[in-house]
Amino acid sequence: FAMGLALAGVTEFGVGFMGLGQSLTQSKGLGGSFFTGVLAALVASPCTAPFMGAALGYAVTQPAIVALLVFAMLGLGLASPFLLMGFVPKLAGWLPKPGAWMESFRELMAFPLFLTVAWLLWVLSRQAGPDGAGIVAIGLVVVAFALWTRRFTSTTARVSRWIATVVAFALLAHPALRSMHTMEVATHAEASSEPYSEARLAQLRAEHRTIFVNFTADWCLTCKVNERAVLSRDSVRQAFAKNHVAEMIGDWTRPDPVITQALARFGRSGVPLYLVYRDGGEPQVLPQILTPESLIEALAAPKE
Repeated sequence: FAMGLALAGVTEFGVGFMGLGQSLTQSKGLGGSFFTGVLAALVASPCTAPFMGAALGYAVTQPAIVALLVFAMLGLGLASPFLLMGFVPKLAGWLPKPGAWMESFRELMAFPLFLTVAWLLWVLSRQAGPDGAGIVAIGLVVVAFALWTRRFTSTTARVSRWIATVVAFALLAHPALRSMHTMEVATHAEASSEPYSEARLAQLRAEHRTIFVNFTADWCLTCKVNERAVLSRDSVRQAFAKNHVAEMIGDWTRPDPVITQALARFGRSGVPLYLVYRDGGEPQVLPQILTPESLIEALAAPKE
């Protein structure tokens, strides 16, 4: 939210650091080239973080040589535009020229951040209920006020800014943000599903039931797309009923050590993870991007 306000022009962050980085890149020779790359990586990495999350999650679960290879490829990806323009200088002519449009574009980029804030508030409302989300919304107003006062230099403005900052942090200690409302699983699961547990899974496998395990979280966009586009389809629901599938939901919206251990057993550090058990055998791991056809086929596939 603070970053969005900064992009919208309410306040500025890191102006001094930007000047420092620019001075380092203006030096001649390899030193200037090196710090240009460093500055590009520092500026670009926060923007690409959502796309690098899966790669980083995979890297931290692998041996050192594989993890280093993943990071090397990430570095090569960040450097590739500079390498291309270094080998083919004419490509630089295709870049848009600096101008007043950059200011408008910067302000426009505030709105995706505000949409992210709205989405995160929705996730919080699922975790802590409407009271928790309301408290954080009040905190956002306090943060906006504190950032607005940065343009004033009077003693009153400085005191108001410190008071607003203290109030914003104090709201984080409110009990409503620490409470786990008991209807979370019920709102997540359909009437035919049940929360994941190792004991229940073992019991269903002993009965040779077909089991679909859905490890998900409210903050997982891929999970939500799969739930809306695939798991709620009539054809999929009919396949579940036809094959007498037992559905289990592992809700990882809040950290759960049981679910974390289950994910780790399959080499995963995050959700989604979809498993199909048939006839008491070993699970079939489905792709993270589900399709109705692939899921129906997995539910009906004969035991290997």
